[in-house]
Amino acid sequence: MAAQHREAATSLGRTEEAVSGFTVALKTRFVANDNRSFETLALADTILAILPTDHPLAKKAKVRLADLASQFFIGMSAKTHPGAREWLAETCRAAGFAGRILQEADSETTVIQFVADGLGVALLPEQITGLPHEGVVFRPVVPPLRRESSIA
Repeated sequence: MAAQHREAATSLGRTEEAVSGFTVALKTRFVANDNRSFETLALADTILAILPTDHPLAKKAKVRLADLASQFFIGMSAKTHPGAREWLAETCRAAGFAGRILQEADSETTVIQFVADGLGVALLPEQITGLPHEGVVFRPVVPPLRRESSIA
């Protein structure tokens, strides 16, 4: 099999399928044996702002990320979602403000409950809209945010 790969040229392939509010994508890149590479994009989904139903921004159809600058954020814990805190901090920095993370949670359900309780706002993938979410609304973010998960 190794002999077959020595002759291989770079080959790119991509498959996408929309599933329940997010896109499942498989992106694969193969190269010759001496410079092997394998890359797979497993999941890509849109990030939404989660706000308490009585929040002033909840009345808007879309929420500008910069409009969340004065808010406290509820984030995902590093224990259950490695890199989530860094992503949130960098996303806020890129929008021109330092995100203030008041609380972290181990599950999306807990984040939704904390937001419903008025502790802050959150940025989470669109797929969580299928979870019970009494007391919160989901709004698209401007500029749009996306999360991509890869398998290596």
